[in-house]
Amino acid sequence: MPFTIWISFVAVSIIFSLSPGAGAVVSMSTSMKYGTKKTLSLIAGLQFALLIHLICVAAGLGALLASSALFFEALKYAGAGYLVWLGIKKWRERDLLPEDNGLIHETSAASLFKTGMMVNLSNPKSIVFLAAFLPQFIDPAAPALAQYTILGGTTLLVDAFVMVGYMCVAGTARQYFSTPKRVLMQNRIFGTLFVGAGLVLASAKRTA
Repeated sequence: MPFTIWISFVAVSIIFSLSPGAGAVVSMSTSMKYGTKKTLSLIAGLQFALLIHLICVAAGLGALLASSALFFEALKYAGAGYLVWLGIKKWRERDLLPEDNGLIHETSAASLFKTGMMVNLSNPKSIVFLAAFLPQFIDPAAPALAQYTILGGTTLLVDAFVMVGYMCVAGTARQYFSTPKRVLMQNRIFGTLFVGAGLVLASAKRTA
């Protein structure tokens, strides 16, 4: 694969990952609530789901989802419902600090991994976007598997790096939200963002 093609793909991947979405919201919310160390498990879940999307695109399933209104709508509303549920759950959280109620120690890495996986896995916009732009960088005359491996690995690394960036930015504000009143404000802010992300996803079109 020519370097110029690859670097162009990197630029597109950065824009794709930087676009505010559910992944960024859940990364920041988790970082502010549990700290950066715990958030790495969530980011791993996000990337695992993205890997599944990439495999689906390479196998041609992404094109099927993009062309099937039924599949797209079913996954879209399931994802939107999940995000709205996360938002309502966040709104209903108490104003206790995680350190005060043992929440940090009780929350396992596996549960955060599952949350990250579900957030990305139930987002059809991700796989449709990948199905639309990934094949444009594939040379039909060259082995497809090697190209998909390179491009897929690049996508995962770029997205992971961006999510870690969101995590670190939110982590710097964690000290500020160190009082019950500010914890409650944080819960309401991120609860609203989750619900908003769910509503945006629910209004998404296959051609968007």
